[in-house]
Amino acid sequence: MLNKEEAYNLLVKGLENPDEIRYVAHSKYVGDLAGMIAKELSLDSEYATVLGYLHDIGRKYESDNHIYAGYEYLTNNGYEDYAFICLTHSFLNNDIECICGCFLSPDSRGYSEVKEFVENHPYTMYDKIIQTCDLLCLHSGGTTLEDRIEDIEQRKGTHHKSLYHKETAFAQKEEIEKLLGHSIYDFYDSL
Repeated sequence: MLNKEEAYNLLVKGLENPDEIRYVAHSKYVGDLAGMIAKELSLDSEYATVLGYLHDIGRKYESDNHIYAGYEYLTNNGYEDYAFICLTHSFLNNDIECICGCFLSPDSRGYSEVKEFVENHPYTMYDKIIQTCDLLCLHSGGTTLEDRIEDIEQRKGTHHKSLYHKETAFAQKEEIEKLLGHSIYDFYDSL
């Protein structure tokens, strides 16, 4: 099992100046927020933090296909227990088309494997927490779900299922908040 320090070191390994790389800061915020949520829900907060730190690790290797690149990297280096988060973090509802921004191209490397995994992997609360935190964190810290989705759509575009994704993201955030008994935004002062 990786601890959060080992996961963070894995994320920044080989990077010249990790403090200047936006996805590193974003991933740290995602992991830290996920850990706080998991702790309050009596889940394994260390595990949630590790998943958050590693969800975008593929951006180091192939930014246009970071989902599959991260999965492949973690799997090939003995971190199979964490690799799934690279595949599931962008796709809500076990649906490869429930994504913010543009669809994953069917021509992309690993597309069939990603699609099959997402459709058949039983999403856990850890998947949902990381997906939600990914949509609540920028490289500069926590933001609102509305602002983060708008940011992604401005950069990556929209599609005919964008509204479906947005509605699902809000419902998932509300589900977690119901379990918490308060807003996720209440954690932002501790990020």
